[in-house]
Amino acid sequence: MAANFARNRFRQPSPAGLVRLLKADLSPLPGLRYAVIRLLQEYPGKRNGLSRLESQLLRKIHSLGSTKAAVAVASVLMRESVGDVLLFDMLRNFVKAPHPLLGFGEPFLGKLDSYQFNGSLLELTAVGRRVHAGRADHVALNGIDRWIGGVHLNGHRVRWSWDHKERTIVLARSWERPLPKQKPPARADG
Repeated sequence: MAANFARNRFRQPSPAGLVRLLKADLSPLPGLRYAVIRLLQEYPGKRNGLSRLESQLLRKIHSLGSTKAAVAVASVLMRESVGDVLLFDMLRNFVKAPHPLLGFGEPFLGKLDSYQFNGSLLELTAVGRRVHAGRADHVALNGIDRWIGGVHLNGHRVRWSWDHKERTIVLARSWERPLPKQKPPARADG
């Protein structure tokens, strides 16, 4: 019964059900509270648009100045129960982003989407340092296309973000502000 209740909350198109689930009696499923909190922490962070795991990767690279992709991934794997492919994909996406958060610390001649990337030397770009410091928002700069349960986060503005201080999902700052009005495109016929 409790598992069905949780699964239904997970599949909703809003994180509100999962947030409410944390207020319920979850004693029949003792590990569920921890798992739900970890899942909610994968929403873009209110401070800089990075999820918990993305933040850990950038923090490790920032602390070392530059490091091999595999070293950054291994440092997260020592504390987290996630797959390495997910973490390497996060690093690749930081490199390939329109406003890259990471760059290569030495020439990289391999294929970005292959195992060769794992041995590449990575370092934060100027944009990466701004995002890491909370002075820029990764999602606003580079957009997002991620599913978390039944919620599809897509575009340069997301409706919800994780508030680390409050330890909950909040309405994202970018959603509270209207987008700047765009000038209509010039007509081609004159």
